Amino acid sequence: MPAHSTIQPCWRGCARSISTSRLTLPALRPATALPCSRSASPPLQVCWLDWFDTTEVPAMDAWIYDAWLTPLDSTQRYSEHVVRLAAGRLCYTPIAVDPEDPDAEERLSPLRDGDEPVMFGSFNRLAKFNDDVFDTWAEILRRVPDAQLELRARLLDDSDTREHCIARFTARGIDESRLPLHGELSYRDLLAAYRQIDIALDPFPFSGCTTTCDALWMGCPTITLPGSTFVSRQSASLLWRLGCDEWVARNTADYIDRAAALAAGIDGIRAGRRELRTLVERKLCNSAKQAIEFAHVIDALHADSLRASLYPSGELDASSYTIPTQPSP
Repeated sequence: MPAHSTIQPCWRGCARSISTSRLTLPALRPATALPCSRSASPPLQVCWLDWFDTTEVPAMDAWIYDAWLTPLDSTQRYSEHVVRLAAGRLCYTPIAVDPEDPDAEERLSPLRDGDEPVMFGSFNRLAKFNDDVFDTWAEILRRVPDAQLELRARLLDDSDTREHCIARFTARGIDESRLPLHGELSYRDLLAAYRQIDIALDPFPFSGCTTTCDALWMGCPTITLPGSTFVSRQSASLLWRLGCDEWVARNTADYIDRAAALAAGIDGIRAGRRELRTLVERKLCNSAKQAIEFAHVIDALHADSLRASLYPSGELDASSYTIPTQPSP
């Protein structure tokens, strides 16, 4: 996850709610220094947020994610007991407007800056781009002949990398003039750059997460293609939580069709950018609700009676709990 990430796990709210539980929350990847034996481990260990596959650590008690990322019929298998948060895996905290910058509010507005031809964009890491992604995006540009595709990533500051990226498109018949390529920016400037983007394109099978949250917050619909794995479903999980199923493709041909259809209705897309931000704020940014549910799950996992019933079933669904009512602000 990038250093500027605004995915927030709401530690303060969780800490207030689980102050009586003996929970270890190490900032460690499972492959580093977690105890592997039950005798050496803390009373409760859970995997959450930024790990994409089973840890296979015998002492790991639970895998906490959601039903969109880890559906009941998922072919991905976990050694941990799976807990599905009804509120979703994470919440998004938008960056605060700098009070000392008189232009900050306007620069971070979701409204489109200008009315030029359609601009597709992807600000994901280049390592996520593969031949299928280049084939699909090139076909979108053929289907929408006046459109451009802006890519922005740290590695594009390197001239050789830029030339290699351009070559992969030109080999597919896409002229360099349709490919604005840019390097790294500060996080605030990165968000502001979305004002030049109409439609975000998600790579596959390794989809975006924070990048998708940023795009949606800045008013950009995002086309994604989920697969059967956790990492392929990150953007789709966010869109399903928003109720934006129409941006989730079934296959590459459908991905192309959906992107072209959005481009054909670009006036409506641009007019709806502020409405999209409002939806994101309501559905993806409710940290209080998620903290309460997360804390309730941890308390339930820690309780001897529930943990005793957890092991025989091998499955625990957080949606089956009675989640406490969210307190008034």
